Amino acid sequence: MLSLISGNKQSSKKIEIGMKKVTQLITVLFLVVYVISSCTDTAIEGDIPDPTEENRQEFDTTFFIVEGIAFSNGEVDNINFTSAEISGQIGGLDSNIPITKHGHVWSSSNTTPQLDNNASQYSDLGERRTLGSFKSVMTNLEDGQQYYARAYIVAGGQTIYHDQSVSFSTFRSGSATVLINEAANITENSFSISATLQSDGGDQVTEHGFIWASSYDDPTPEFNEGKISFSSASNNTRFTHTLQSLPHTSSFYIRAYAKNTFGTAYSETKFVRTSSPYVVTNGLLAYYRFEGDFDDEWGQYNGVNQRATFTANTVTGTGNAAQFIPSSGSHVVVPNYPLFNASSGSISVWLKSTNTAGQCILHGNNISNLKGFDIITYSGRIYFNDLVYDYCTSSNGWNQNFPIDLTSFLFDGQWHMLTVTVEPGEQKAYVDGTNLSTVTYGQGLDATGAPGMSIGRLSEHCGLDYYYNGAMDNLRIYNRVLSVPEIQEIFRKKQ
Repeated sequence: MLSLISGNKQSSKKIEIGMKKVTQLITVLFLVVYVISSCTDTAIEGDIPDPTEENRQEFDTTFFIVEGIAFSNGEVDNINFTSAEISGQIGGLDSNIPITKHGHVWSSSNTTPQLDNNASQYSDLGERRTLGSFKSVMTNLEDGQQYYARAYIVAGGQTIYHDQSVSFSTFRSGSATVLINEAANITENSFSISATLQSDGGDQVTEHGFIWASSYDDPTPEFNEGKISFSSASNNTRFTHTLQSLPHTSSFYIRAYAKNTFGTAYSETKFVRTSSPYVVTNGLLAYYRFEGDFDDEWGQYNGVNQRATFTANTVTGTGNAAQFIPSSGSHVVVPNYPLFNASSGSISVWLKSTNTAGQCILHGNNISNLKGFDIITYSGRIYFNDLVYDYCTSSNGWNQNFPIDLTSFLFDGQWHMLTVTVEPGEQKAYVDGTNLSTVTYGQGLDATGAPGMSIGRLSEHCGLDYYYNGAMDNLRIYNRVLSVPEIQEIFRKKQ
């Protein structure tokens, strides 16, 4: 009897335990089904808007999604010394989990501020039942302080925070705050610049403006190469200035400034370069226009005149060109060699001559290590030697030419543009933009250690000199091979 009763009790316990397990299993299955239904496209009213829907286009921030509710941080604006505003967006609702409280929480010491943190402040915008934006006004902030803020909601008895904070800094009392914009309307000789006085620092700005320099990047109102100043200004004042009568292709460092009793505040420095009037400037190392001098108008390879003169008979009919007369020994010395260590390059020059005898157009070499190049003419042909050929002994290197007589193309007393391109294994000669000859030899423009070059003269150790006889204009030197369209563009522009 006892054993029977004991057995019945054991059976009852087993049944009771089994029922509990079934109940637990049903509960787990119910939760799984609920979570899945919350994430499907057929969710209840207030589900997260599909990105393809029209109303989704207005949401330009990153949404934090939890339990079918979507909300986001917005941007911080109207920043001042002790206050700022931050926006947010409700992008999805779940009617089964109502939002009973929402707003923002912020802190200067906690990068992930929370409501229950003593170092944090927050806004309480109450319950929320509709989609759309919301905004919090953050007050009692410290000036010059960095803050971290994020949106929060209270739903289903839980406080949920956006997983990312927005960082911002209040204005600092004292020095002003100036923001400079990128330069605009850049031309060959001018550009415009603008800036905004974001904050006067809580003190009257007595002077503001722009300062600039071309040789250093930190000009001040006291030390500069140019300055424009205005009188007093208030917060959010926008000011502009146009710099005019500037050299083309010239560089400037410019920044805005504002003064109050706390000192001078500066914007960041902007680098501005006026545009070039010249075509095909990629790879351009030197450009000699011979407009009253022998300076390089593009780079740093200025020439030193040795008895060359100028003529008004130019390619364009205006300005000047260089005139070389062999009897006077006229030529130009360039102390620094533009094509130093280059293996490929192009040389373009306008010539006006009737002389078909031996004459030198350009020469650069280092006789001690047989490195250099010559562009000479002889018997109507163009010679381009990319090793130093000893004309006195007819030795060292080699002396090759483009196998075409250019007398009728180049030496007819009219202006013509000669272009020579060279790279290892190939050289090309163009006259007036047309390729007249191509040769496949040579090691390229190897003039390592060349001390300089000369325009219009080649001088040998035995006293043999080749001078150029005629007018020369618009000499260009490149560190790369020009394409046919580029050569033709230079020809059309007569540059």
